[in-house]
Parts: sequence; structure tokens; C-alpha cells
Amino acid sequence: MEILNKYKRSRRSFSLRSSDMKTLIKFLIPLLLFVPIISFAGSWSASGEGDLGCTIVTIPAGSRYVTFDLNLEYSDSDDDYDLWVYFPTRTDCSTEDCRPERSAGWDETCGPYNPYTYDPSSVCGDPDEEWRVRITEENYCYDGWDLEVNWVDCNVGNNCGNPIGVNLPADLPYLDWHQLTCGRDNDYTGSCLGTYDDGEDIIYRVVVDISMTVDILLNPYGTAGTGFCVTTSCPPGGSCIAQSTNAGSGEHGVTDLDLSPGTYYIMVSSDPALNSCIPDFDLSIVAPVDCSNPMDTIYIPADLPYELDNQFTCGRIDNYYHTCLDLLDLGIYDSGEDILYMLIVTDTFRVDIVVDPGNMISGGTPATGLALDSVCPPSAPCMAYSRGPVVNLFAFLETKHGIYNHWLFPGTYWIMVDTWDEFADCIPYFTLYIDESKAGNDCIDPIIVHLPGDLTYVDAYQTTDNREDYYSSTCLGAYDEAQEIIYQINTYEDLIVDIILTPHNGLILSPPWFVTFLMNGTGLALDDTCPPEGSCITFHTQSGATEHRLSYVPLHASVGTYYLMVDGAPGGFPPFVVFDDFYFTLTIEQSLIIDDPPDPTTTEYPCGPQTLTRVGTPPAGVTWYWQGRTCGEVTTLGSGPTFEATESGTYYIRARHDATGVWSFGCGSVEVTVVPLPERFNIAGGGEYCAGGDGMPIILNSSQVGVEYQLYLDGAESGSPVYGTGTVIGFGLNTEAGTYFAVGTDTATGCLDTMNGTVNISVYNDDDIGTWTGYVDTNWSDPDNWGMCTLPDGRTDITIPGAPAYGRYPTVDTDDGTCTCNKMTNNGELNGGSGNLFVNGTWENNGNFNAGTGTITFTGFGGGLITGAVTTDFNIVKMDNSGTPVNPERNIGAEEIDGTTPGNEGLDLRDGDEIDIRDP
Repeated sequence: MEILNKYKRSRRSFSLRSSDMKTLIKFLIPLLLFVPIISFAGSWSASGEGDLGCTIVTIPAGSRYVTFDLNLEYSDSDDDYDLWVYFPTRTDCSTEDCRPERSAGWDETCGPYNPYTYDPSSVCGDPDEEWRVRITEENYCYDGWDLEVNWVDCNVGNNCGNPIGVNLPADLPYLDWHQLTCGRDNDYTGSCLGTYDDGEDIIYRVVVDISMTVDILLNPYGTAGTGFCVTTSCPPGGSCIAQSTNAGSGEHGVTDLDLSPGTYYIMVSSDPALNSCIPDFDLSIVAPVDCSNPMDTIYIPADLPYELDNQFTCGRIDNYYHTCLDLLDLGIYDSGEDILYMLIVTDTFRVDIVVDPGNMISGGTPATGLALDSVCPPSAPCMAYSRGPVVNLFAFLETKHGIYNHWLFPGTYWIMVDTWDEFADCIPYFTLYIDESKAGNDCIDPIIVHLPGDLTYVDAYQTTDNREDYYSSTCLGAYDEAQEIIYQINTYEDLIVDIILTPHNGLILSPPWFVTFLMNGTGLALDDTCPPEGSCITFHTQSGATEHRLSYVPLHASVGTYYLMVDGAPGGFPPFVVFDDFYFTLTIEQSLIIDDPPDPTTTEYPCGPQTLTRVGTPPAGVTWYWQGRTCGEVTTLGSGPTFEATESGTYYIRARHDATGVWSFGCGSVEVTVVPLPERFNIAGGGEYCAGGDGMPIILNSSQVGVEYQLYLDGAESGSPVYGTGTVIGFGLNTEAGTYFAVGTDTATGCLDTMNGTVNISVYNDDDIGTWTGYVDTNWSDPDNWGMCTLPDGRTDITIPGAPAYGRYPTVDTDDGTCTCNKMTNNGELNGGSGNLFVNGTWENNGNFNAGTGTITFTGFGGGLITGAVTTDFNIVKMDNSGTPVNPERNIGAEEIDGTTPGNEGLDLRDGDEIDIRDP
């Protein structure tokens, strides 16, 4: 894999003592997890159990530095997964093509799975690429997987309009890891770089807030003919502040460059006579670090405890080698890029100096070195040194290492952090710790713990490194034969505690080239004498490499002083081997005795489900869980302030410690009596009815014997209760408008419950009789169109409103004798249509009358006049009464007068003959 080849580049030759070890390292190198500092622009992910079939992942154009990262979920089951990544030219990933051009797969190894990395040299301008990934299950030691694919956008930095932004000093130290110019075009020439700006280029904009001195370094990873310049304008001109070119292929740059506050630009390019672009480079901007300018000055003991994180050596220079880290039996741990720190010691002090480059699962760096000396650079040999593992087969092993229990006398000292470049050129991230060495070497100088004042006591990442095997023949038996550490526990109160030993276990390969299981076979011994005797108070040994403890240990104030020894059992493989120097974390905590919650309360009303309410509030870090009717460890019932009990019986609530999961010994409890509620049935009926009608029925679809049912209207009782019969019951006809519901009450228990649902009753056409409403349509003869749903007759005075509520006016289209009224008042509109309308009284016409082809007949003995404010045309008017003749000014089209009045000029008006008088 290309990225691993980069990690393995070396500035000097080196060979192992054994060809067998070379073979072993060649097998183990692909397991290294080394994650550069990259801000990914896009990603794709999937997770699951079992096989992942052939899946296409599309990498968008304009991307670079693509990683395929498989993370596995460890378990005790026998599942293993292989990840196969297929190069874009592959058209499928069938089982027949199990060895594609590009692949990453692991077989029969329960170790960390490194990312498969593809960093092409000309992908920036390429179209989208379709990669194919496949995961197969090989039944070994994992039971789940997460696959993540990431890529970086390489368009930023293409030109002055879209530069890569850097802010100083905020971004110091700055590192742009594995960048490239290929695919970015040759935008700018004619700069101070001469021919070294004729290749494709990339632009950085650097904003400086305060005056500072920096080193700017370019590592082209084997590309010849590279250069960069620093200017105050973009594009760069013929003159610049600084520049560096190299016809060769090595790292180059400018050092001790003074920058005042302002904006600067860096252009990286190449000489096309040697290379038209740079497919892979690192650009770093750092404050110069060497013996004359250390990264930091640390005062001992004033600055203790000291912790400095976000440190790195990548982008710095390999200033110093042939140090104490260059001894052949240690490997060349000073051949990478290095960083220096100065110690000024004012009082004699014993210290621990630790470097933490991360663990393998988070991208820890292999083969790191730490040197301490009184001269700079550290000499060979130096005062002290430490080196990290080369290869780590277990993801949970820390690569943290250090110099422990080292005495420093007043004076000046130097710390150098470096790497062995056979495995890693540099460290992209590490943390440096310096603190006073803890005691614990022997019974004379133990580590002091005061209880209960120091509870919870945690001694993290402790070690027996540089201690001695002073004590054996203890209650630990064979587990007291490694280097040990002693704690003195001073007890001022009677306590019950747990003493927990957490070994940080794993498997390393480190010079002088032997494999060692770390922290298998550890022991804990507690006694009131030091060293612990053959029959101590209590002890525990662990042949494996997992956490173990002394649980519920009573410590009495009357005894006052106890001694705790942590030791191990070296020797013997198989089954177990322990390296004398190992890391562990010791925890002493009060045994968790969680108080039972108080008894909850319940409602006094026993009918139906009861609401249980907890009393008080859980203490910090504790949650009270409802248990139902068993005091167990049920947690699915919730932890809220209330709980609903649906059956009679005893209900419980129990306490649980959030961090450890320890439960209280007992439960709070309450007796609950639940009296059943009446069974719920469905209410039905209701609806609309016309004003003046009989109302609407309301029923219950079933009922219960022994229960009375009361109907409610808008929340108030309506009518008398109805007793259940076991079948359907009714509440009669109901005339009041509103919302109805029913409540059933058990006559024996008094428990009541509301039945299901509600019904509504509404009333329509509640206008006066004789008022046109048009509720249904325009038909005069439909009673629903009239007030109180009553059809007018010869005794009814009617009114047609100017604007009926429903916007419809009446039409007389029938001749069945039903279209009758007494007095007619038309304030709106009347359509005569083809029917006959019989008016017993007068017609007051204040609206519009559309005569149509019908006939208006005035009957009875009224006035018979057509009056009103509006003149309109009529078709035929019949006077079948003794009223006053019609006023001709009303524009009658024809008038028929029935009677026996003799006519003039020979007209015979007898026997029902008619005289038609029409306008000329």
C-alpha cells in the first residue's frame, strides 16, 4: 500500500539481525494504524454483521487522499471479516476475483485493521470514480463491522481566489499533510522562482497577527524539481520575501524567517523540465525547534504536573541522530524528525517523563523514542531513554511509554522525542507528561493513600518499571516474583471498599526482538503488615490479562494502617509470560451500598389504574427504576416520577448507580388496590333536525348490568340515568343542540368511567314560520326551505328576505295548489317559473319578480292589491276575489277577471267567460 511505503522511507540503511524477524515484521506492518492529520471533505459509511455484497462507492471528481477504514467490533464469538477494495477499473467484485489489482484483506488475525489508502497523483481533474467494496465473513474473532470511506477535496488552493487559509500564530504548528499540485493547472509564472514556477501550482494565504520567526519546510516525497516562495502579493511577482528550490527530491525549505503582522502568500510549484507537478508533498510552518530554540522550557518542580498536548514532529527536521536512541540493540529511534524540550531543575526531584503517541485504534505512532540528557543533542549514551513498541497486534494496547522514577539534580536537561523512520518518519500527534514520581518502591517509601479523604482513589497508568522485586514468599505465591509496588492505606473511618486493578494488556514486538505478553498474571495482596505475610488479610490473582478486584473489603479505623502490594508472576510460556515492566490503573472506591428508595405513594381513590408517585428525588449519580410487582432489576418500566398500576398487589421501586450499574439491596414498596371501572361502550346517534321537530335519538351500543349511565350535554347532566341491561340502551329523543357524552357508574363500588366517543346534535331552520330560508334548494314546495320547516298555506304571511342565509331564492314551478300564502312580502327575488301561485292577501313587491310563464291568482276576500316600492312585470294575474282591482301601473301583462258582471257593447260575461285587458 502506497501510504505504508511512505512511512517506511529511511534516510539511512538498516538491517535486522535475523531474516526470520524481517519476515515477521513484513507480515505485521500492514496492521499499523497511522492516521495523518486530514480534514475530510466527504465520506460514505456502512455497518452491519455478516457479508457486505459488492457495493459501489462513488468518489466525486476533484478528490484526493481516499481512505477505506474497516473497524471491527470484538467479541468472544468466532467471526472475522475481510475487506476487499477494488480498483476503479474493476467491473465487479465476484468471488472468482478474490485477488484484485488493489485490495486490503486480513485473515485469521484478531488485531487492529488499518485503513486502505489510495492517494493518486492526478485525481483532481478526473471524473467521478466508482469503487467497489466487499466484506466477507471468515468466522474467526469479530461479530460486527463499520466501514468508512473518506476523501479530501483538492480544489481549495487552486489559485489566488481560492487559497488554503492559514492563521498564525493560532495554527502553529501548521502541517498540510500529503498535499499535491497535480490537476491544479499552471496559473502563475514570472515569479522569483524562475523556471520552478512553470509547473502546476498551489496557493496558501497566511495571515500573521503578531511578529514571529518560523521555519517553512517542503517534503516532496521523492519528486524532483520542486520549489516554493513567500510573497506579500498574489499572484507572486518577480521579487519575494523568501524562496526555496531543489533540483533533487529531498526535503527543503527556509528557516528563521521573520514575519511581521500582515498577509502573506505561499506558492508551491515545480520545474516542468523535471516534473510538471508534485503528486505528494507535506508543507509545514513551525516555530524553529532545536537545541538553541526548544519547543518549551519546563521548570522543575514549579511547572509540575506538566502536560503539553497537540505536539507533533511531522514537518520538522531530522536535526539530531547518533544519540543514545541510535544504539543497535535498541533500533534507530532517532532517525525521524525530532523535537526538543529544555528542563530547568531548581530542586532535587524524582520525576516521571512520559510520551503518549496514542493507541493503535486511534492512530498511534509505532517506534517512538524518548531521550533525556544533560547535553543537547543527547549524547550516546544519555542519562535515560524509553522506546515505544514497533508493532502492536492488540488495538487496546497503549503505545504510551516513558522514563520513570528518575532523579534530577539542580541543573539544565534536554528531552528529545523522535521516531525510527523504518516504521514512521514522524509523529503527527503526541502528548508529553512530566510529573513527580510516585513513591511505592518498597515498604519504607510507599505510596500514601488517606481514606476516606482520597476516595475515590485512582492511580492511572502506574508502572513497576525501574522498581525492584524486593518481596516474595507472600500470600500471592508465584504472583509475587515480578517487580512490585507498595501502597500504604491510612484509614480514619470504618469503610467497605473495592480495590480494582486494571492492567493495560497487549502484545508487542520490541528490540531486542522477542515477543512478550504484557500484564498476564497479576496479583493484589492486602495486609496490615509490610510486606504482606504468607497469610494476609485478603488477596486476588489473575492469570489472564483482564481487570480483577478485591470486593467489599472492610477497613477498620481501629487498625488504622494497611498495606497493598501489586505484583506479578513472570516466567513460563506457555501458558503465561509477564514482562516485569507493565502499566496498570489502581482504583480504590467505596463499595457501592445504594440506599433503597422511599416507599412511593398512591392515590386514595381506588377506582381504575392507580398512579404511583415516588417520594423525594434520587441522589446524584443514582436513578430510581420502577420494578412492577417484583423487586428485581427490571428497568424497562421507566424511571419517571410516576407509574401506573393496573392490577392490585405490591409494587416496587429500586435504585441503581448510573456509572457502575450496582443496584440497591432492597426496594421501596406500596400496596395497591385497583377496583375495576365500568366497561367502556360506544355512544352513537345524534345528528341534525329541523327546528320544531322531535329531536334526535342517542344510544349506547351495549351496557353492563349493575351500571347506571348518565347522559351529559356540554358537560352538564342531561335527562335521567338509564340502567344497564347487558344490551343496547337508548337515551330517547334529544332536542337541545350541543355535544353529548355518557358516564357509567358502578352502583356497587361507585367507580365511574366515561364511555367512548361523543355525538353532536344541531338544529336548523329555526326562523319564523313563513320566512324563506332556501336551506335545501330553490323549490317553493319543499317545507325544509321555510322557517321551522313549515310550508306556508293560505293563512301564512310570508317574507322572502333580501339576502337569504344560503343565497337561494324560491321558484314556483308546480301547479299542485300547494304554492299558496296569505300576504306576500317580496324583499328579495321570486321566480314565477311555469307554476301557479295563490295569494290570499296583498302582494308587497319590494324586490324582483321574474314572472316566467306562470299565473298569479289572488283568492279570498282580501285587498287583492299589488303594492310596494318596485314596479315589475307579471305574466297573468287572476282576480278570484272581491278585492280592489289591480292597479294597472303595476305592468300587468294580462288580467283575467272571473265574475258575473255584465259587460258593455254586447260582451257576454256569463258562465265564466273571461275578458282579457292587455296593454296596447
